Amino acid sequence: MPVCEYIFLYHYHIHYHPFHESDQQGYLSRGADNYESALRVLENQERSLQLATVYQRLGWNMLQQARNLDANRYFQKSLAISLVSGEEFKPVSLQSMSSMGVSLTQLGKFDDSERYHFACLKQRLKKLGENHPSIGACYNNIGVMYDQKGDAENAFKYYKKGLEVKLKSKAPVMSIVFSLSNAANMSSSMGNYREAHRLIDDALMRLTEEKIPPREALACTYDTKGKIYLQEEKFIEAEEMFQKAVDVREEIAENMPYLESLVHLADANRRSGNFERSLSIAKKGLKLKTKATASMPLNTLIAECLACIADVYGRTNNIEKHRETLEKIESELLRLEQVYLCQCNEKGLEKIRNQLKDVKDKLDNAPD
Repeated sequence: MPVCEYIFLYHYHIHYHPFHESDQQGYLSRGADNYESALRVLENQERSLQLATVYQRLGWNMLQQARNLDANRYFQKSLAISLVSGEEFKPVSLQSMSSMGVSLTQLGKFDDSERYHFACLKQRLKKLGENHPSIGACYNNIGVMYDQKGDAENAFKYYKKGLEVKLKSKAPVMSIVFSLSNAANMSSSMGNYREAHRLIDDALMRLTEEKIPPREALACTYDTKGKIYLQEEKFIEAEEMFQKAVDVREEIAENMPYLESLVHLADANRRSGNFERSLSIAKKGLKLKTKATASMPLNTLIAECLACIADVYGRTNNIEKHRETLEKIESELLRLEQVYLCQCNEKGLEKIRNQLKDVKDKLDNAPD
């Protein structure tokens, strides 16, 4: 998954603060309540920097909860004030532009996302010059947008550009690791495994040189390294890396990144023929279904987990369990279809409907 600069996500691309899932949801909900209380006071007054800022922060809070349409509504309100006001409003307007770009990427509205990201980049270049960490962050987020759009060439171009700027401007280690991880993932998807390993090994080295390496960042790099090995069909090495990611993330919290690594570990074991272990890991992931769908309705990890289980049952000729799991996949995809419909995410909706068709065909052809 590409990592947006301001959100540390699975793929998706929002990585979480190290709270347990229930704690995080409470944290975000309390934050939203506080911002909305402030709005009730500020909206009765003249338009101000305070009001634009609260709109922006409330939008960001909604974005963290994957409530993209609500997020866009607040970002638009913030921009309506900040874009027509003085220079002191500039930081808020730039933050809202960037946030709009991230949110629109999540919605699959890539043309609109591109417009906001490049408008933000243009203004930040004018204000900060080329060699500034914030410019590197802009390039990284543009890379994420192209990555999600399926434009590998431009995604890699902007990931590398962002990385080069961050290295020159001596950006914080975490910011550099984001770009290294994204560039490594993209190199791997393009078949350049040597470059992918070089990039992710650089990220791991930088993290281990820290006095107290951020654990989620470390887990993220292990997971990325595992995905590179998996694409190379080096299953033993992939399992080792995914297990490291699982171990670290389990210590932090049984949240979405933990579930992501469980899915990857189950898949690696499935592909290497370790079917019993694959089933055990995947079923462990399914126990997080309620938390996962509540905290991140757009997540596809439960469907991926079920797909891994279905394939194992199919390969081991467990006809009854295979059909039963395909029906569960169908149910989960129907849930996702409704979420994508509500989010007006046409690209995501098309993908889910294609998967639904594929599952229906398998069910129609599966023996009773």
